[in-house]
Amino acid sequence: MSGEAKEEDSSVPSGPTYHAGEPSTSSLCYAPADWYSADWQNAGPKTGWYFFYGVLTNENKLATILGDEESLVLRPAKVLGYKLMLWGVHLVLTDGSSAAEVPGMAFRVESPLHARKLRGYMADVLKVESCRIHFDDENEDAKVIDGFAFIWDGTMSELRNIPANDGEPSLDRVSTSSSWDRLPVEIQISIFGRCRLQDVVNLRLASRAFSALIDTHEQAISREYLRIRRHGSLPSPIDESRTYTREPEDDVILLSDLFPPPTVEHSGKDTYSFRYLWSLRRRQEVCSKLANYLADSILERYLRSDRAHRAPFISKNHSQAFHEGGRAQLQFKLTPLMFYTLFFLETYARARSELQSDLYATYKAGRLPVAIQPIDRALMFHNLQAKIVHSPPFTNTATLVSTHHCIYLLVSYLRFKLSPEPPFYMPCDPWISMLLTSSGLGRIAEFFAAEKGGGNNQRSMRKEFMRNMQADWDASRNDERASKVYGSGEESMQPPGLQEIWFEAAKNEMRVRGVLPHLTEDLVLVWEGAKIISIGCPNCEGEDGWLA
Repeated sequence: MSGEAKEEDSSVPSGPTYHAGEPSTSSLCYAPADWYSADWQNAGPKTGWYFFYGVLTNENKLATILGDEESLVLRPAKVLGYKLMLWGVHLVLTDGSSAAEVPGMAFRVESPLHARKLRGYMADVLKVESCRIHFDDENEDAKVIDGFAFIWDGTMSELRNIPANDGEPSLDRVSTSSSWDRLPVEIQISIFGRCRLQDVVNLRLASRAFSALIDTHEQAISREYLRIRRHGSLPSPIDESRTYTREPEDDVILLSDLFPPPTVEHSGKDTYSFRYLWSLRRRQEVCSKLANYLADSILERYLRSDRAHRAPFISKNHSQAFHEGGRAQLQFKLTPLMFYTLFFLETYARARSELQSDLYATYKAGRLPVAIQPIDRALMFHNLQAKIVHSPPFTNTATLVSTHHCIYLLVSYLRFKLSPEPPFYMPCDPWISMLLTSSGLGRIAEFFAAEKGGGNNQRSMRKEFMRNMQADWDASRNDERASKVYGSGEESMQPPGLQEIWFEAAKNEMRVRGVLPHLTEDLVLVWEGAKIISIGCPNCEGEDGWLA
């Protein structure tokens, strides 16, 4: 860069100049007049040229963060001496070899407000650091300038290398100084892939060598683990042409397609990790437990509803055996439907969070003069749900109807448990609404577990559930961003009505598809000679089974 260009570049920090002949003393009398406000002491936002990588190279994303309606001009650029690594699924910039270069985009931040918004958007483990930005475009002006970049400021053990471009992780040999080293790396990974997740965790604790081996091949082991349990395949997007069996051994196929591994930002590569596998396992356990609790509650009501339902039992042991068999049949039917229910609730929660973030950014930019009114918020939330039920996997009408039956069943039995004698169930609806929208299926399973109890710990389980529920309620009402966007009035802070969660959007979609009313295919024969149990809704017709 020429001297003239450097002088004109405001991104270059300016400060006092010291000469050899000047006195050297610690006295403040000899300190420069601007010593306290000099740039090297300034912790405020820095303006000037910034080098961006990852999602910030997208002009629309950057404009959203800065709250700028005008189109932004980014210039192709690169930095030398750095490399990109992964922090979870996010790209971060860290020190690399002197010959390494990282491509990206450069943008001139002229407003301290924009610099402050950038700093607020980036994670705390990233720091703003000076760097040399090399432009790659055709503009001959200032080929290399001084600027800033967001650099990793955490521990290196939290980072991992970016997977190879072909999607298959690299298989580098890691020495354990044991007979294990005689095996090819591929066989080592195959062995780990056949272990339980808990066994892999325990092996990491066996020695430092095994810990390094497993950590190095985490992605390959995770892929192999999932590939084995999916009978040779890996997760892929759901479309209308795909059909799924509801066999228990195929649960992982449906679950991992509904919840695929996260992708590395700005690359589209899937990130397989033990964290992802644990998330699948947690979802499967929650759905299975909740299906089991619901099955038990259904059978309890079924047997109480009609004396004839208890007629086949000749003894208590006989009754218990039939009860366990019937519960297993109902759980077998409900578990995959719970996967779809969980998918809807998580997708809807993520969509609401993204909407609130966008509206809050609009508010911070001064373009939201008044808070969103409750009626407008309800319309926004309805549109989010309508988009979800109009997309896979709900483009399959049978899946849409069965999920509708499952959610109707879940809400009905929550009402039965909270207020056993309708129509006095209305006061509990806000709690059910919050369970569905804020707490999730995990908290609902916790509620049924506390309601059922076990041994002498039912009281403590109920107290624990109520504490957690109160914390969810307080967090929902004390959300500062929500109060800025939707207002702080009592009506704005109330959870949405139950009909505003799934039911209105699903009924509209079913009406458009011509399946309202509809026949139910969700029928369960709990034991030979018993009346069929129908998992349906008030819109079902043509079936004389016992409605669960």
